Amino acid sequence: MKSCIPHQINLESDNLLLIIKSIEAEADCPKHVSVIIPAYAIGRASEHLSICEDILDVSFVAEAMAARVHNPQLSMERQSNPPYRTQFVFEGCEPEPGFLDVLRQACIHFGGDDPEIAEQFSDYFDKYPDTMEQYKKDLDEAQFFFPALVDDYYANLINGAYYTYEQTDWVQTDLARYPERRFGFHRSAFSTRLGGDAYASIESWIVPEGVDLDDLFEVLNQDVKISQFHAARLTMMERACIATTGSQHVHFPLDGFLKARVCQSFLGEEDQVLRLGWQQPLFSTSPSLLSSQAARGQDALEQTAAKHDCLVHESGELIVLSDKEEGWHHLFFDTRPLNTFETKALADRITQLSESVEEALGLSAAHQFDWRTLNDEQFETLCYDIIYSHPGFNHETIRKMGKARSRDGGRDIVVWTQPLAYREPSRKFVFQCKLVTSKKSLGKRDVTDIGDMLDQYGADGFGIMTSTVIDATLFDAADAI
Repeated sequence: MKSCIPHQINLESDNLLLIIKSIEAEADCPKHVSVIIPAYAIGRASEHLSICEDILDVSFVAEAMAARVHNPQLSMERQSNPPYRTQFVFEGCEPEPGFLDVLRQACIHFGGDDPEIAEQFSDYFDKYPDTMEQYKKDLDEAQFFFPALVDDYYANLINGAYYTYEQTDWVQTDLARYPERRFGFHRSAFSTRLGGDAYASIESWIVPEGVDLDDLFEVLNQDVKISQFHAARLTMMERACIATTGSQHVHFPLDGFLKARVCQSFLGEEDQVLRLGWQQPLFSTSPSLLSSQAARGQDALEQTAAKHDCLVHESGELIVLSDKEEGWHHLFFDTRPLNTFETKALADRITQLSESVEEALGLSAAHQFDWRTLNDEQFETLCYDIIYSHPGFNHETIRKMGKARSRDGGRDIVVWTQPLAYREPSRKFVFQCKLVTSKKSLGKRDVTDIGDMLDQYGADGFGIMTSTVIDATLFDAADAI
């Protein structure tokens, strides 16, 4: 009776010579195979070149096995016991003819520490440097079952190994052949699946306009759709660039875009390097351009902005900027919505600028109002407007519960929060508005029991808006909750 290859093989700890001999003796292959591939440097070594070599070894054997099984899968895990090594787990079912040959090669490839394997297959290890060098050269054109692994290789190469060995001939040769790598980009191994050359960095992607963005998100395993993006306008204020859509304000990585745009210029025709953008305004203008376009009845600011469509994902964590003139999309993952403090700081800067502009126009920047003239209804309306305009709340959910002094159960205004993080749950807030015209402070006795009210209406948060000082009794009551 023929022996059978184990359904799970560990290329680090199993007796690989015994498995090689079983394969040579024409042992049967199980219908489902699992191969644990060690990665000695990942997560342990600080030497990026060692990490790159590790990734190439894993990719080399995983791609060969994947071509000869159905439904190939590759996952990464960390050992739960010493030496806590990073491992890749390859799985496949219904192996095809030839699978055992590539499994045998994988056992030899990772069995060099065994003296018997090293001696018996010395020819293989003599050719190992040339084999892996040829595999690296073929990365540009090959199609991969596991392209994310190849992209990880490039990320470590460009952002680590190149810096360590930047003066060596092989690095300079690479940079001369692939100028996009000078800017941290590489041609992604996903390009063949996308039907166009896409370039990735650790911060962003450059994608030709012919690539469907929904296809890109699906290929990258991102659970988003282009329909979830909204048109945004870019504003530069002091040292910040902000993308604004509705009441959402998001950091726009202007430095990252400028780097990506220079890289983009090297991806087209040779004359594009000289032509692209540097003779045309980019989110800016000049006095001469303003005057020349004004003479033609055009708005220079609108003209420069019109060349770039900016879309922000509803989470605030993804931005797409389309360069319509040159035919590329830029995707940025290194972004996030402004928090409350940043939003307030932005509002303060805008207010200062507005006052400066009003002064330049000869308008009065001083606004005086006698707060004593407000009645309860007007004060509630003022509170409503403040909450409506606050970026932390979803203004589409705000409700004013009747008129002032009505039987509202302590709920003057009800509103739900605007989550800052993607898929963070929205929370219900209840506000009470208390206009106090006398000189007394607002205490616990003036406010409906907060805890009972939150329980009654299923609210997660409470706010009090008043025209006077809040005394310690009310603060203590709120702190107790």
